[in-house]
Amino acid sequence: DEVAGEYAIGDKNYHMPIHGFAYGLEWDVKNASSSLVELQLASNEVTRSLYPWDFVADYNISLDDKCIDLELSVTNLGGLGHQHPLPLYPGLHPFFNVDHGLFELSISDIESKYDVTPAGKVGKRREFPEQITFSGADEESSNSIISHKTASKVSFKSDGVNFTLSSENAKYTVLWSGSKQDYQCVEPWSGLPDAITYTRLGLPDQGRHPFSCQTVAQGESSSHRFRMMFAN
Repeated sequence: DEVAGEYAIGDKNYHMPIHGFAYGLEWDVKNASSSLVELQLASNEVTRSLYPWDFVADYNISLDDKCIDLELSVTNLGGLGHQHPLPLYPGLHPFFNVDHGLFELSISDIESKYDVTPAGKVGKRREFPEQITFSGADEESSNSIISHKTASKVSFKSDGVNFTLSSENAKYTVLWSGSKQDYQCVEPWSGLPDAITYTRLGLPDQGRHPFSCQTVAQGESSSHRFRMMFAN
């Protein structure tokens, strides 16, 4: 049976933290201005202990008065003692301050919905309407994973601000908020939680599990784009 976050390369087991590792590491600033920042993260001793690949990740963030664009590009420089492709499923984890009685989420292009277990894992799959609107008081907005037919797109209204978060590469939107908290997470993800566990690198059925993630061959790159737009 799969253990959350665990995967094996050869005879060695690795454990991937629930939100990966990149967010907790220091990135190099390659370029910065009032409207653009270019960041880079290269594999190092910390990443190799969790993720046995050499890689370079470039993260560019640009903004203007109404929009923030984010682009992440990851290049696989090769496995460490193995030839397996690099598993990859980036996502964003934005929090928004909200009054839970006064905000609204509209989600379209819905394929289905997954419950989220108390441990943050994928629960029961449920059929869902193609488009739906949640109120802030609805429990569905606090603890759900939405699977989209094509790509993640969510419209959000709170305190007089209209906001859209979209990604052409993310198939899922995770909605999360602690009980009676003054925040709402609206997270576009390109894979489900613990997707690396289900990808089964090196086995004949690699990629066949419905929860498996994208893989990137040695010498290849993969780009993921996210956009946040605001309007009063």
